[in-house]
Amino acid sequence: LNQHYPGNNWIANQYHQTQLAHTIDADGVDFFIAAFDSLRSVYNINTSNIMNGLGYNFMGLQRYEIAEPLFLFNIQQFPAEANPYDSMSECYENMGEKEKSLSYARQGLHKLETDPVLNEAFRQNLKTILEDRIARME
Repeated sequence: LNQHYPGNNWIANQYHQTQLAHTIDADGVDFFIAAFDSLRSVYNINTSNIMNGLGYNFMGLQRYEIAEPLFLFNIQQFPAEANPYDSMSECYENMGEKEKSLSYARQGLHKLETDPVLNEAFRQNLKTILEDRIARME
């Protein structure tokens, strides 16, 4: 599809995500993190959503050994954004790591106040998700 529809950003992004997931699966998450600066431009990783998508891909496959470091690295790359903290919290919840999940949920809730990229609707939705997770786990 990427070759058939050149210039279609959505298809190009999906193609890059698929290729990047394959690279991480084949070469390992440590390779990805070590080579991030060069891979960033190749795979157009310009927002936290791209790594979040990768993390959710591996989390959905219960490949937590890949999802966890991806989510943690996403937080390192985008520390001012709340959504990566929510994703890390969800990953830890799925892993049965209650205290870690609560810690990241609380951090995400705190980051919501000053997150530079969220629109108000997503900010409110994420607030509800984080508050619900905290209430459920406390």
